[in-house]
Amino acid sequence: MAEITNQEFHPSELESLQHGEAQDFTFLLRVLDYDPSKTVQDHVTLKAVEPRLQRAVDSDTTTVYTVRRQPDCPILATGTLSRAEILTGKGARMWVDDVVTRPDWQGKGMFTQIMNAMEEKAALSADEVYLTSSPERGPARSRYTKREYDLFPYGLGVYRNAKLQHDQPDGTKMVTDASSSDIEQMAGLLGEDPVAVRANINGIFVSPYSALFAKKERGVIMGVSVANLCPIPTGYKPWIDDLAAVGKRDQLDALQASEAWLAAKGAPYANVVDTTGTGLSDDYSRRSSGLFIKQAAHLKSVASAMLKTTCRQTP
Repeated sequence: MAEITNQEFHPSELESLQHGEAQDFTFLLRVLDYDPSKTVQDHVTLKAVEPRLQRAVDSDTTTVYTVRRQPDCPILATGTLSRAEILTGKGARMWVDDVVTRPDWQGKGMFTQIMNAMEEKAALSADEVYLTSSPERGPARSRYTKREYDLFPYGLGVYRNAKLQHDQPDGTKMVTDASSSDIEQMAGLLGEDPVAVRANINGIFVSPYSALFAKKERGVIMGVSVANLCPIPTGYKPWIDDLAAVGKRDQLDALQASEAWLAAKGAPYANVVDTTGTGLSDDYSRRSSGLFIKQAAHLKSVASAMLKTTCRQTP
């Protein structure tokens, strides 16, 4: 048998779900979720995976990548890139999820090819790309650090709440239109340039998977938060971003508004990136999963390297 090299594998975006592909994903996600203490991964079933996968493929905010030997062959590896709309920075937080290769095909370059494809696309919309990885996934963490991912600096951690509030607090509403004064006030709370907030806010308004909330008192914005619920093959990715307020009560109200929106959409929990968790409700606890980030300069170098490779291969 001829030696298999990574040049043989070219990740493609899954644009529609074809016969047998949900079954391929069920196998791959069982590999991803494998726990030696369990004899069967009961929750990773075709019945559970198929609607989640369909939702991710249909979403404008999610790109599912696959690798196979030929178009009609089984899926050998996959990875998912999702976009969360935010008010700050370039207006997008790009997340890598569900990266997995069939055990008998590992070590043949598919992980590298999929990560290259996702990072190249992420570089078009954001300055950074994020992922989470648990300590028990030592080999995976090692591969990410070799790709110049770093544990998030400044002690930031992922906090999760599985007891979401379902009621919108008084004075806090979903924002579907914002005046210049509103934008300046939100920018002030977030420590962001109003020009950036003005450029980014429409992305939240038009996305069915994003929502902006603001607490107002006598026309003054006291708190703000952004909720995102990106569909991915393993379910949803529920995050609360851009949480800022004048006081703690204002922040908790803004936080609860995003929680209620996520709960109404069917999210079982909410994740928040925070330094200490002191500005969150008591229902939030720090997750063991480390938050990894890859900076813009490295993303651009990946895209540039892929372009040069493509040029060299062109006759």
